[in-house]
Amino acid sequence: MLSKQSSEKLTNSLYSEIPEFETFAAKCIDQEFRNNSYLTFGPFGSLLRDWIIESASPELIDKCYSFINHICSHGDKDVEQMLKVTFFEPLTDSKQSIELSKLKFRDRASILFEEVLNGVIFGGGNYAK
Repeated sequence: MLSKQSSEKLTNSLYSEIPEFETFAAKCIDQEFRNNSYLTFGPFGSLLRDWIIESASPELIDKCYSFINHICSHGDKDVEQMLKVTFFEPLTDSKQSIELSKLKFRDRASILFEEVLNGVIFGGGNYAK
């Protein structure tokens, strides 16, 4: 599990890299939870899914994928697990976000997304149909 310090660093990085999400978070996530990565990255994944469905700016969508690709490149297992159970899961809710995610995720992020898509969220067994 991520330490409080790691969680805060990760969420601050998210707000810095994706200010559009920070604006959303300020309105929709209680202040006391805004530095908790488990309570922040789920809404980020849901918002990215919505931006994809609503055809938001391609630059904004690319920026989101680049950010996730970057943080997955560090190989931190605690971060990866947090992303699997929060961020990646909402992207499996729509055909559009699945297709785009398959194209945009790279390297480790692509592997993690495929694991979630195929039902391997908690590190063991396949929980798909």
